[in-house]
Amino acid sequence: MSSINLLPWREKKALLQKQRYLIILVGVAISCLIVVMAGSQWLSYQIIQQEARNAFLTQHINQLDKDIGEIQYINIKRDALAKRMQLIEQLQRSRNTTATIFSELVTLTPEGIRLTYLSRVDNTLLIDGKTNSNNRLSTFIRNLNDSIYFISSELSSVTATKQSSQAMSEFRLTISLSHELIPLSSTHADSLAAVETNP
Repeated sequence: MSSINLLPWREKKALLQKQRYLIILVGVAISCLIVVMAGSQWLSYQIIQQEARNAFLTQHINQLDKDIGEIQYINIKRDALAKRMQLIEQLQRSRNTTATIFSELVTLTPEGIRLTYLSRVDNTLLIDGKTNSNNRLSTFIRNLNDSIYFISSELSSVTATKQSSQAMSEFRLTISLSHELIPLSSTHADSLAAVETNP
C-alpha cells in the first residue's frame, strides 16, 4: 500500500491560518485606530463647542456686569439727587429760622414770664429770664415741649431774687431745636458734592 505525504498540505493550511490571523489583527488595529481617531475628533468638536459656549457666556456676563455697574451708578445719582432735594427743602424751611424762633417764643411765653437773654449755639438755645410764678414757668416749659420747633427743654437753674415789692425768680433754660428748623449738616452737603464731582 502506497503512503500519502500530508506535510505540504498542513504547511499550506498553517500558512493560510497565519495569513488569516494577520488579516484579522490588521483589521482590528485599523478598527481601533478609526475608533480612536473618531473619538479624538468628537472630543475636539465638543471642546470647540464648549469654548464657544464659554465665550458666549463670558461676553454676556461682561455685558451684565457693565449693566449692573450702570445701574449702581444710576442708583448713586438718584440717592444723591434725593439728598440734594432734601437739603434744598430743609434749607428753604430754615431760611427764616431766626424769625420762626422769635415768633414761636412770643407765642409760647405766658404772662408773668420775661425773657432777658437769648443765644444760639449750633442747634441749642440758651434762654435766661425772670418769672414771678413757678407755675407760669412750668407752663412755659410745657409749651416749649409741645412745640414742633423745640425739643428737650431743660431747666438749668432757678434763683430767687427780690425786686421792688415782688418776689422774682431768675431761671435759665436749655432748649434743643427740632429737625423742622435744622438744615442738613455741612458734611452731608460735602458728600453730595463729592458724589457729583466723582461719579
